[in-house]
Amino acid sequence: MPIRMRIIVRWGAIVALPVLSACAVAPGQVGAPDTNTSTSYTLPGLFVAFGTSSSQSDQKYDAANPAALTAAVVADFGAAIAFCDAIDGAEYTVDCLSERLDVIAEKLPETGEFAEMRGIIADASQQLGAIAGQNPSTTLPARVISSTGTAPVSTTRPLRPVAAESLAANLAAADAVIAQAQVTLLRSSSDSQERAISYQQVAAIVGRSRTLLRSA
Repeated sequence: MPIRMRIIVRWGAIVALPVLSACAVAPGQVGAPDTNTSTSYTLPGLFVAFGTSSSQSDQKYDAANPAALTAAVVADFGAAIAFCDAIDGAEYTVDCLSERLDVIAEKLPETGEFAEMRGIIADASQQLGAIAGQNPSTTLPARVISSTGTAPVSTTRPLRPVAAESLAANLAAADAVIAQAQVTLLRSSSDSQERAISYQQVAAIVGRSRTLLRSA
């Protein structure tokens, strides 16, 4: 089946989006997907242009350079939103954001000015993961999602789809989690001017993921 493409600039990243169905048969499968088996799923032609080199690896953010760290986090969030948005299947959106936020949290320092940011993002990730697991789909499989291109990305675990009949409620619950994370980041930005700028910038990009949840 030929793959149709659409090129857009979204969330601060250049993305070539394949128009595919998330329930399409994955490579190597015969017939309908096995909902009890995790599979790999590649998004052909998906290019997410990351803003910094740290976004292309599991390397920790540089805590010694707050401005660069902030820029890297913002770039990673933008790329994460674009990545999740490229999956044609809103059933995977909540767990995709959960997994991507977890990756970002793990790269943040555990001590110092950004430790609280790490905790806020990690907490949001855990809450999103819990929402995704409440009403699992019985017709779609869990999948490791990968992109191709010069800076390929692959999820660190299979993403769990939610049941179609619970999708609206789960997206609304996820939106509330992101809204709370954004508010908490803003409330945590008052200690110093440098900290305030960092937390406000990250809060802004975190808030943009609400558009993804509302449009899924």
